[in-house]
Amino acid sequence: MTDKNEFVEKLKSQIDEWNAEIKKMEAKAEQATAEAKVQYEESLQKLRQQRDEAQQKMHELQQAGDSAWDDMRKAAEDMWANMDQAVKKAWSRFK
Repeated sequence: MTDKNEFVEKLKSQIDEWNAEIKKMEAKAEQATAEAKVQYEESLQKLRQQRDEAQQKMHELQQAGDSAWDDMRKAAEDMWANMDQAVKKAWSRFK
């Protein structure tokens, strides 16, 4: 497996983990008061948007030629770190 393929596989795995975290947060939001639900939903919407962007970036990486791969990898790593922080920040609001 090439470095590119390994990276894409790791990104797929991470997206699956983010999806699971979002589902847990959705379940918790359903049990919240009406006022808290609004705040939770705002956080969830942002997470969903970032997750969708991560999926789009992953698809772009899969299609990228070798010459564009290195540049795209850095952007994907930055996006990955931002999404990871967003999930942690959202969880802090849900607790």
